[in-house]
Amino acid sequence: LASAPSSREAHVKVLCATDGFKPALQASQLLQRIGSKDRIEITVMSVTHTGIPAPEHMPLMLDPLPSRREDTLAIVDAAVEKLVAAGFKAGGHTAEGHPGQEIVRSVEEDWFDLIVMGGGRRSWLGNRLLGSVSTYVLHSSPWSVLIVHEALSEGGEGRVLVGADGSRGSDFTISALARFADPAGTKIAVISVVPPYSPLLFPDPGGAVHIPPEAVEQNQEIEKQMRNRAQRQAEGAAAQLRDGGFEVEAHIATGSPTEELLKEAESGDFDLVAVGSRGLGPFRRALLGSVSDHVVRHSRAALVGRRLAA
Repeated sequence: LASAPSSREAHVKVLCATDGFKPALQASQLLQRIGSKDRIEITVMSVTHTGIPAPEHMPLMLDPLPSRREDTLAIVDAAVEKLVAAGFKAGGHTAEGHPGQEIVRSVEEDWFDLIVMGGGRRSWLGNRLLGSVSTYVLHSSPWSVLIVHEALSEGGEGRVLVGADGSRGSDFTISALARFADPAGTKIAVISVVPPYSPLLFPDPGGAVHIPPEAVEQNQEIEKQMRNRAQRQAEGAAAQLRDGGFEVEAHIATGSPTEELLKEAESGDFDLVAVGSRGLGPFRRALLGSVSDHVVRHSRAALVGRRLAA
């Protein structure tokens, strides 16, 4: 097993995985929109699929292997050329095998801080038929992952929505965002969502439902505490990002965390939603029904933060 570097590197190592399809091109476009040219070093990676193909790579398997290898090199060269022309430090890397497994292996061996990749359409069917590789990487990578379904038009400042809940996953996401995004070209909104709190109901002997005054006061106090905690979480995350030079606004909302994040993301035309993750492994995540999984599937793009590589 590789050992962790003894000290944090000055630059953030980004692995931009691409297969040349539209979602991957949009992922590169988003990276150019909000990424810091001064801080990130990009390695463009493409995998020549061998063995049993994922559904999205079935058309590629019609070509002979030598031809697919040439296509892989051409895809990497074109992506690197575009990134360098945009002012980024970028190089290329190719591999053969299962794309998801090869991407995760490269991340584990070379200690990349962030994986950026496309993820197919934002629909139930699209995420299953066109996003199997990105889903595998999201569930298996030990480091942060940015999945892009579509990018807004180029030009102007990037806009990022951060979901803050005070968890370690949320902290990792904020750190990842602060390290790779460009403060001069990225505006950030932080939101902390208070789940709806139902008052206690006490049936009386006559069959009517009433709430004792003491229960009302108790529930009001609990709701107040929850809102105060959410406000502290939002302001704490905003302060950390402001320390990194970002322009940040912060507020709270009440409702389902998933619904509120997605509603805010759509209404505010955000390029990216940044959320934390509670664990690794598709089985655990399926059981948890995590907010991060849902946001990744239905937002334009989502950054899921995990521990830092360096």
